[in-house]
Amino acid sequence: MRRDIQRAAEWLVSTPWAFVGVVALVVVVPILLLGELSASDTQRQLRTERLALGAQAADRGAVEIKTQVSLSVQQLESAGSRTDVSAAVQVGDKSGVKVGLTTPDFAGALTDIAAIDVADGTGTVLATVTPVSAFSGGAAPASVTSIADRDYFRLARAGTSTVAGVRTEPLYLDHPVVVAAPVRTGESGTVVGVLIGEIQGSDLARHLQSQLGPFEDLYIVDGGGRLVGRAAVPTTETVDLSGDPVVRQLLAGTRAAGELRDPVTGTIGLLNSAPVVLSGHPDWTVVAVQAAGGVEIETAGVLAEQRALRLALVAMLLVGSFAFARIAAGSLRQRKMLAAALGQVEAKSRDVETANRHKSEFLANMSHELRTPLNAIIGFSEVLSQQMFGEINPKQGEYLGDIQASGQHLLALINDILDLSKVEAGKMELQLSWFSLANALQAVVMMVRERAAGRGVALSTDIDPETDLVEADERKVKQVVLNLLANAVKFTPAGGQVQLRATRDGNGVAVAIIDTGVGIAPADQARVFDEFAQARGGASGEQEGTGLGL
Repeated sequence: MRRDIQRAAEWLVSTPWAFVGVVALVVVVPILLLGELSASDTQRQLRTERLALGAQAADRGAVEIKTQVSLSVQQLESAGSRTDVSAAVQVGDKSGVKVGLTTPDFAGALTDIAAIDVADGTGTVLATVTPVSAFSGGAAPASVTSIADRDYFRLARAGTSTVAGVRTEPLYLDHPVVVAAPVRTGESGTVVGVLIGEIQGSDLARHLQSQLGPFEDLYIVDGGGRLVGRAAVPTTETVDLSGDPVVRQLLAGTRAAGELRDPVTGTIGLLNSAPVVLSGHPDWTVVAVQAAGGVEIETAGVLAEQRALRLALVAMLLVGSFAFARIAAGSLRQRKMLAAALGQVEAKSRDVETANRHKSEFLANMSHELRTPLNAIIGFSEVLSQQMFGEINPKQGEYLGDIQASGQHLLALINDILDLSKVEAGKMELQLSWFSLANALQAVVMMVRERAAGRGVALSTDIDPETDLVEADERKVKQVVLNLLANAVKFTPAGGQVQLRATRDGNGVAVAIIDTGVGIAPADQARVFDEFAQARGGASGEQEGTGLGL
């Protein structure tokens, strides 16, 4: 199963167009779909949030209008409790009524009441007073002499202030709402008349201007389907909208919420409405209007830029996938060729490893076989030199010394070769111990002192007492120093000097061998540390040893 999957993956990578198709299906299509879904969701959420803001604005407008109407009722009640006003109403003194209701302190306190009608206790209209002209029209219109049959009059006459929405009142046709408050005598509180306040929609719409903000407009529609006020366009004119479908929906008690036709401008916008309950039932309606585009258009531009960016990234991904597949196909071919080559190299490596193992085994066996008789030669020559079995003449002693020197030299060569074979086989290990470095160095000097003296080379030491105890492989240290020291004596001409120096170097010890020999030529410095490599001649051009010392 795994092999089949691997073959399928290799085929897919080695076929660029198939690889691009898989990337498009697995990566590109989900990216585009998720991007479009996210954009659509963003637009939908934005539309929902705008509608929610519109609903909040309409609700706040309804609360604001109700608050202002309540304030007007309080102002009218305050006027009806004035003694001068109640006294004038009680006796039917129109001039007294005018004077009482047009005093600067009272007229300046009025906010939204456009005019005040004064009726006596029988419902007869005495006068109409406005804060601006002080007296408008003298008495009520001739066609309306009594308002005794009006509900708001009867309620106020009974002592209850009331608010009435106006639909077809001939007297108040241009005013969307009427508020009524009783006129009471100061002593007994007896109701002697009624004050009727006339409020225009334009005055109430003025309080909605601070809430416009992102909204196009805020409308006030009365219970008869008339537009009586606009926050964005102050006007005192009323417009009959009762035939508009949206307004009929509002009059039926259904709130507007959504993208609808604006009943005033005729354009499509986001509309929200909220009822204004004044007299126990929805008398008016506040409509919040927002442009259908607005923020959505700006957001659509940003989303379009993001869509273009996604398409560009997708195109780059597809091009990159094709390029990757081409490169991967080439790499796959190279890998197969490399695998074949590595197979050949591994076979050769196994052959080389076998040859090295045979070489190491041969060297170890030969070293063992050579050292056994060589140790016997060195041992017997030492026994003869000690004259344990009789005296020898000087010539025989000289020959025995040559035999011992040659045997020791040959044993050193064999040990070097054996150590090299151990290093190559990875079997060389350090035997760490604490020992006296000074004693070890002196022992090495003793090994080469006779040879140095025989060559006419002065051998000296300079060992710092502080370097006495060290932790290292004593035999290896001796071997390294012996190789270097013997090399220095070998390549130093007669009359030269060789010095062995040991000094403390931080946490370690620096051992240096200084000689006045010929040195190593720059051309030889890069190769003298190779196996069996030697510099070109010593003091007299001779080549001693195997080149394994360094």
